[in-house]
Amino acid sequence: MEVTKEKYTSILKFLFALLSIFVIGYLDYLTGYDVCFTLFYIFPLFFCSWHLGKTQGYIASILAGFVWLASDHFSGHIYKNNFIVIWNLSMRLIIFLLAAYFLYTTKILLKKEKELSRIDPLTGLKNSRSFVEHIKNEIEKFKRFKHPFAVVYLDVDNFKQVNDTSGHPFGDETLKNLASKISDNFRSTDIAARMGGDEFGFIFVETSSKQAEEALKRLKEILTAYAKEKAIPITFSFGMVVFENFLVSDKPVDIIKTADDLMYSVKKNGKNQIKAVVY
Repeated sequence: MEVTKEKYTSILKFLFALLSIFVIGYLDYLTGYDVCFTLFYIFPLFFCSWHLGKTQGYIASILAGFVWLASDHFSGHIYKNNFIVIWNLSMRLIIFLLAAYFLYTTKILLKKEKELSRIDPLTGLKNSRSFVEHIKNEIEKFKRFKHPFAVVYLDVDNFKQVNDTSGHPFGDETLKNLASKISDNFRSTDIAARMGGDEFGFIFVETSSKQAEEALKRLKEILTAYAKEKAIPITFSFGMVVFENFLVSDKPVDIIKTADDLMYSVKKNGKNQIKAVVY
């Protein structure tokens, strides 16, 4: 089985953390049992829990407990009976394992919170903040590798009329269904976001102008078919900018504005069309 560079790095980090536990244990032995070293054992298991995972954190915790026991024994600490030894070891193992568990749980919660802060709560698509971050990534990839990409801005025509005549709950349901249609017909590598209201943004990753135009025409047909099927009086105006040769700007806000301006020119000239520019 091939070991990837990332996995190899993780193994080295794990071995380093385990080695550091033995080093701490040796220092604990040198200073004698009168000096408490418990806090220092926690650092390696924190590192494992945060950077490597829950299992690695637990392994480091158990190793730290027994390394402490060994250093305590060889430093000459004599107990009245073996029950005290077992009790102290158990208490330290519980402390170490709980520390590893709570740190790992905290990391997972923070990760989920970060993800939720980048998701539109109504449609489940990315939000505008996440959209900007993804454009930054594509800009960097273009600069380094000249990978082409396209940014699209979509406005749902006459959507205010839908809200006014059918109510906001129906409008929200329509947006959710449109988002579902978009997600179902996108590659996993592409990005779809709700920019606000009835406006959406897309990023076609590593896509030529021809491929982007074909994908957008297909998407427009799917969305139009859905609107006709549900008898919803909406159409779709698209503005798309494709970067194959050079960037008009290295700022995401400028790129979004370029696509947005193209979309508005469509709306001013009859709506329900696609307007694209290739750079």
